[in-house]
Amino acid sequence: MHHNETKNEFRKRCLERSRKKRRLLDGYRRDKRIEATLSALIGDRKRLRILAYVPLKNEANILPLLWRLRRCGHRVYVPYMCGESFVAVRLRLPLRRKRFGIYEPPSQSRNEPRDFDLAIVPAVGVDSVCRRIGYGKGMYDRFYARMKRGIAQTVLVSRILCRSEHVVTDDYDVVGDWIVTGDEIVACGARRVSEAR
Repeated sequence: MHHNETKNEFRKRCLERSRKKRRLLDGYRRDKRIEATLSALIGDRKRLRILAYVPLKNEANILPLLWRLRRCGHRVYVPYMCGESFVAVRLRLPLRRKRFGIYEPPSQSRNEPRDFDLAIVPAVGVDSVCRRIGYGKGMYDRFYARMKRGIAQTVLVSRILCRSEHVVTDDYDVVGDWIVTGDEIVACGARRVSEAR
């Protein structure tokens, strides 16, 4: 990792690395390991309010997990783009492709919850203080700023861990409590806690 690297340079490097590795890796198996790890993190807790995401092509596909969580009584929300940020809406069908290639549920009442028990957020990379590098649009950062302290726990998800040994983010970037990849789960602020099976 390069010491004087900017956030944009790091993002570019992570996206390039991910693109190259995507051809070599079995994305389906990695996604299933990510799904199993997320399930273990949720455990037997009941009726959680969960903010998640509808995956883009290069992101871990967690949709099977989200539908299962809904069937188990959890309230699952996903982003619905609104200007430069998004509001959280209930996950339901049909999903339609919108701006930036993002799939969203149909338009619905936008009375989003004031707090979430868990947020599952896709990441391009993370830096040494577990702050997220996204795609550069700032939507999650603006959403988190609006929610203040309304999100109890944040899990950053990436098929491949791209991590800087240095701080390359800004203070407003989303901080993760956990990082989950196709290979491992990392407790932020601590050493690797376990290998994904």
